Amino acid sequence: MKQKLLSILALLLMAVTSAWADTTVTWTENDMSELFIDFESGTAMNNTIKGITATASDGGWGEWYGDDINNDSEGSTTITFTSSVGNIKSIAIKAEDIYVYSNPPGGWTLSGDNQKLSWSGDASSTVSLLLSAGEDFNGISEIVFTIESAAAIFAIDTDGTTQDFGSVEVGATAQKTFTITNSGNKSLYVNISNPEGFTAEMTQNANVYFADALGWGDIHVYYWPNGLDWPGAAMTELYTNELGQKVYCYELPADVEGVIFNGNGNQTGDIYEPIGKAYYIKDDNTVGTWSYDNCVPADMSRVLTVTMNTATLGSKSGNITLSFDAKNATSFTIPCTGEVAAPTTYIVAGNYSEIFGLPWYGTYEANKMTKGDDGKYTKTYNVEDAFSDIQLKVVKDGVDWIGDETGDNVTFSMKQAGSFTVTLDPNANPVYVTVTGDNVVFPDTEYAINYAAGMQNGTVTGPDTAKEDDEVTLTITPAAGYVLESISVTGVTTENAVEVTDGKFTMPAEDVNVIATFK
Repeated sequence: MKQKLLSILALLLMAVTSAWADTTVTWTENDMSELFIDFESGTAMNNTIKGITATASDGGWGEWYGDDINNDSEGSTTITFTSSVGNIKSIAIKAEDIYVYSNPPGGWTLSGDNQKLSWSGDASSTVSLLLSAGEDFNGISEIVFTIESAAAIFAIDTDGTTQDFGSVEVGATAQKTFTITNSGNKSLYVNISNPEGFTAEMTQNANVYFADALGWGDIHVYYWPNGLDWPGAAMTELYTNELGQKVYCYELPADVEGVIFNGNGNQTGDIYEPIGKAYYIKDDNTVGTWSYDNCVPADMSRVLTVTMNTATLGSKSGNITLSFDAKNATSFTIPCTGEVAAPTTYIVAGNYSEIFGLPWYGTYEANKMTKGDDGKYTKTYNVEDAFSDIQLKVVKDGVDWIGDETGDNVTFSMKQAGSFTVTLDPNANPVYVTVTGDNVVFPDTEYAINYAAGMQNGTVTGPDTAKEDDEVTLTITPAAGYVLESISVTGVTTENAVEVTDGKFTMPAEDVNVIATFK
């Protein structure tokens, strides 16, 4: 049995190894027959063969034409090979005669009786060869490139342990986010399998994409209606794909009907209903489409958002399964659990039927409080007259009665018609009820007693503040030879006169002004 398991494991390893084995790209003499690069100007023709491009820089007087490379004695030239089919691991140039120095720079080695020049090193999309003055290749028979197969490499910032969404109310938002990273050199396409109760989606960078397959450059998107003047909006360069094509994106308005992609004098035709799609230009100048949904480009990251379905009550559990073709893995599972509970209800109950409908009724739906974005619950009442000694509490789920900070009834008065708001913060510690409003008066409120300045021929003194219904005693002192002529106490807000008897009055539920005259 053990031997059988080992055999199976070996076959699996062979399958993985062969799937990501290195490949070779060979330029034959025939492939290079029309290749031409002018070293001085950098002008090149037919210099991209089988996904690998040769370029020259640094300005030597020479050329690469067909199977010969001739670098004049006037200066050095750097030949650069750039691969769009995977990173280059090694290069072998075979020719009839190779005239280079015995110790070529940059990891290159001359062998085979001056008929083979080789390079090997860390895999890279570009490899350079510096030719000094007078160095030549005659009769190149082939150039063999060893290519590291393009591959995606998957990573996610969770170790696969169960993600518990906790207990949330029905209709609430319950989400967790994860970052998927692709450190490989090939796009990673993820297939998402969602269980009942949970949904996983990848965040998009934008809502339209364009791969510059023909190398236009300076890509814009002209859209209608209400778009910018031609050539339209500049698209954002997102990344370079494994084909060496730059990929661009743009966030279009929701009402866009059509677009035209363009760059440096090139353009597509009219493209309709473009939102949520990805495009490229084929060799025959027709428009093709490709998928960006659930794509993690090479050397980039995307956000995966997992949402628990809170539309229905009960326990939730299931596995989010991600399937993909990566060098290090082919799937990943995110176990998820959670609970959707009935919403907590908070209902105001109070003593006045004129305000609360049914006095002290803790399940009366008309008094149900509303939850705000800040998590607090509120209920606002409008009263058409003054009320004194209003008392209330808030009832949680028809069972728990919640009062003020001491647990007692919230007691207050409305000094005139207006509104008051009952507020409860379930996240406070302790949880208690507050009441606010312009005309709300609490039993312990102190009101100001204002004494008129500049009274002539006498003075009136007394306390500066008093509570509602307190008896206030005034000290009235006429100047010598004068007696009190009149004294008045008036409400600041209502301007109602307050009766004064023998220098005493009952404090109303507002600030008052006191003035006296003497004769």
